Parts: sequence; C-alpha cells; structure tokens
Amino acid sequence: MKIFPDDARLLIARLAPASLSRIILLFPDPWPKKRHHKRRFVSSQMVMSFAKLLVDAGEFRFATDHAALARWTLWHMQAEPRMHWLAEGPNDWREQPKDWLETRYEQKTRAMGKRPIFLRYERLPRNGAKDIPLKVS
Repeated sequence: MKIFPDDARLLIARLAPASLSRIILLFPDPWPKKRHHKRRFVSSQMVMSFAKLLVDAGEFRFATDHAALARWTLWHMQAEPRMHWLAEGPNDWREQPKDWLETRYEQKTRAMGKRPIFLRYERLPRNGAKDIPLKVS
C-alpha cells in the first residue's frame, strides 16, 4: 500500500482511466456553511473523475455522519449515468458493508450517538465510444 501525503485531487488528475477497482472516501470534511460548499470533495467534476478511473464494476464507497453531506453526495452521484447506486433498501445505507474496516473517526462518531451513512456505487460497464464523459458547466 502506498500513501499520497497531499491533496488527493492532485493524484486523481494523474491516474490512468480504468486504473482503480475501488475508491473509498471516509468521513470527508462536510464544509457545512453554504459559502464553503464549493470546497467539498464530492463535486460533479470529481464524480466524473471517479467514473473515469474505476474499472467496469469498480466500486465507490462513501461514509459520513453528516446528513446534508450524504444528500449532497447522493445528488452528485445520481447525476452521473455511469454510476449505479447499489442500495436495495434502507439497511444498505444504515449498515456498513460486511468487509468494512471501521475507522477511529467512525468509532468516535458512534460514541457520540450518531449513526454513519454508507453509500456504495458501482461503475457500469463501458460501451465503447458511447462512454463519453459528460461536460458539466
């Protein structure tokens, strides 16, 4: 395993398409003030990057204890046609996946009585020339 000790966006911009089998984003800063939303890690542009970087059937995993950030992430992920939400029912976002490794931040969140939200998305299969990234203005 290698660690990149800087802003992940710098690394993401340099990775080859279809080079990752999983992207995991755990408890990112929610930037709760509206004027700071532009600083949130999940954005339309970043979600397009996730779709580009994931192999077919690759998975994006996300966890937060901030409901507004979960809604924000859902909205951005649902707008990306190359990603499919894997939830089939409420327990799919209330309970961690079976192979989940709990972080110290998640333990702290639970100790404060908060319930984390878990989102999982799968990269849909590429279909040749039709898999053209969307332009977002």
